[in-house]
Amino acid sequence: NAKSVSLGEQVAIFLYMSMTGLTMRQVGECFQRSNDTISQYFHKMLDIFLA
Repeated sequence: NAKSVSLGEQVAIFLYMSMTGLTMRQVGECFQRSNDTISQYFHKMLDIFLA
């Protein structure tokens, strides 16, 4: 459930995806989250870091 993604996990998803270059699908498998959840929080963190 996307509502249960902690801030720490959101940052971890962003950093892991940024550093490894893996696809959202691969990162989703790693974190046991859906592609939609990975995409949502990756883009949320990207917006925050670019602000």
